[in-house]
Amino acid sequence: MPGRVSGNETHPIGDPLWDTDEVNALVTKKEPVSEAEQKERNKKRNQLAYQKSVQEMQTLQAQLTGFVAANKMTQDEMDSVMLSRLHGQYRVRYREEILKRKNSEDERRLAEVQGERERDKVAYEQLQTRTQHLRSQALDFKKHAMSLTASLTTIFDPHEFKLQTNHLQRNGIVWPEVPSPQAFYMIYAIAVPFACWPPDGSPRPELNHAFQSANLFLHPDKAFQYADALGGEDRMNDITKTFQASRDMIKEYMESSETSADEKTELLNSFWELRRIALACHTASDSEELYRT
Repeated sequence: MPGRVSGNETHPIGDPLWDTDEVNALVTKKEPVSEAEQKERNKKRNQLAYQKSVQEMQTLQAQLTGFVAANKMTQDEMDSVMLSRLHGQYRVRYREEILKRKNSEDERRLAEVQGERERDKVAYEQLQTRTQHLRSQALDFKKHAMSLTASLTTIFDPHEFKLQTNHLQRNGIVWPEVPSPQAFYMIYAIAVPFACWPPDGSPRPELNHAFQSANLFLHPDKAFQYADALGGEDRMNDITKTFQASRDMIKEYMESSETSADEKTELLNSFWELRRIALACHTASDSEELYRT
């Protein structure tokens, strides 16, 4: 038990900490040392402090490197922490390490960009070569198509017949002038080549598809002198108007409630079949006559 001092029970005179080496070193009279011994002690103390500091920095750097690898912090954040702990030449060395690392990263990115640029350059040159080749092929196809169209135009509309009726009228085929469902299928059968017709025995062509298909052949810009061969551009426009009005009549008829859908379908199929057979037979007889001639 600590003894009483002036009646104060909490006086630390009996505390066991008085017997520790640290306290004894402070209260014990120090023996005088020489200047050389003092320098040696300071040297050892500084060495121990340096080693401790190096070990702490190495431990901190390893810990921060692990955080960066685990994506818990960025490299810039790690550099900021390290610079705040380092001093003197060690701080300078770490800044040099940061600069060297960034220069290496910049060189790597530059090499990647240059590689991508070279690959893009090669791909562009290949694409340019292919484009030139396709353009050349397209021009050849265009010339060939114009030559064939000119030949067909000469066959069906020779120069000596320019002032006479067009080749359809000379062969007894007349464009419908009054809109009707029958006129729609007649114009479709005249304008669209046999190869594009629905197969024999099939239902009539679908309305919108038939309209778009025939318009491709009726348009005067689709073939060389095609409008002249069929009676002139004004005549082509009149045919287009009749064709469009006939389509509208079929739409209105299909939306009406006068008859059933099956009856409407059967009637329109019969219109198409009659026009298909009539034009096919007429064209076949004309082909035989042309062959005999």
